[in-house]
Amino acid sequence: MTALWPLMWPGMATLVVVMGLGRFAYTPILPEMLQAQVLSLQASGWVAAANFTGYLAGALLATLVTSRRWQQHLLTSALVGSVLLLAAMPSTTSPWVWSALRFVAGMASALGLIYVSAIIFERLERLGQSALKPWVYVGVSMGMAACSLVVLALPEGRASWQDNWWAVAALGAAVAVAAWLGLRPLQVAARAARTETVASAGSTSSESGLRQQSRVFVAAAAAYGLFGFAYVIHATYLPAMVRAAGYPQAAANWTWVLVGLMAIPGIAFWNRIAARYGIRSAIAACYAVEGLTALAPVFSGSLGAAMVAAAGLGAVLTPVSGLALTHGRALGAGQAARVVGIMTMCFGAGQILGPIVAAHLAQGAGFAAPSAVASLALLSCSVLVFRLSADPH
Repeated sequence: MTALWPLMWPGMATLVVVMGLGRFAYTPILPEMLQAQVLSLQASGWVAAANFTGYLAGALLATLVTSRRWQQHLLTSALVGSVLLLAAMPSTTSPWVWSALRFVAGMASALGLIYVSAIIFERLERLGQSALKPWVYVGVSMGMAACSLVVLALPEGRASWQDNWWAVAALGAAVAVAAWLGLRPLQVAARAARTETVASAGSTSSESGLRQQSRVFVAAAAAYGLFGFAYVIHATYLPAMVRAAGYPQAAANWTWVLVGLMAIPGIAFWNRIAARYGIRSAIAACYAVEGLTALAPVFSGSLGAAMVAAAGLGAVLTPVSGLALTHGRALGAGQAARVVGIMTMCFGAGQILGPIVAAHLAQGAGFAAPSAVASLALLSCSVLVFRLSADPH
């Protein structure tokens, strides 16, 4: 992997910005916003849902843009836009404006994820290194952990929720510059390559390949969509759960740091499972593990229970995204951006409902109820993949 580092790190850095920071910064900063009473629990669910609606819209747009040059322009715009939108969050206290900002940030996240995945995946396939694909998504978890560490580094009691957003935006700006510089030669090479332009996604052979495995693909996409609904409950509210249980903000932030730090051992572990037992079995096991760990907050409101849920979320979130998208890519060979876009649309549709349902349940019954719903949905994902999917290899 060391020799491929010049290829891998720009993709990771891009995902740090558009996903780890641009998409998930809301989670560790949300408890401060709730504490400052600039946002209610109910409104927080709608703001989060706006982000995920934007994510779905971005995924749809990504499947419609067939020009490689325009895809690369949109990728650059996603990088720049993610930083600007982070910096804009502290400029208002209007939930409506926040919803609009988070909607556009969601679009940037999806476009960045899909287009940078297509560039890196295609290059890895040409080099015969497809097994390294899931490692690109380490950037998501790195950004999540870095975001919480930045918030923790600010003076406790003196830094406001606005300071948190500005600090994360500053970090995003620095990483975005590095990502853009690293992506430039990869984008030039992708344009120069004569093989597999995204316009070829409409070719008869590719469409035929996807149709032949349509049942398998539908099962994989449906499970990934249900996973989107389930994971986002803790991915949005886990630090808020810790704060609601009476623990300090630092404890809430360290919970989110743990989510990010679990990604690297998680990817190494699940890649081995995939290599030994097949990618389908690894994906189903990922869903089951997160489903079981999501049960911990149902039985206890302790910090330990939250940490168990955080460890399960972190150990699975990045690996299952990488494995599921790789699985989907294999089911629709020759359609990098389109297939990843369809999978991301399903994922986005599921996660729009997650925060709204969680906020509604938590308002009346506390955070144990949404944790139970998340667990049930995740275990259902596991059953769906085991029963209806099939390993393409």
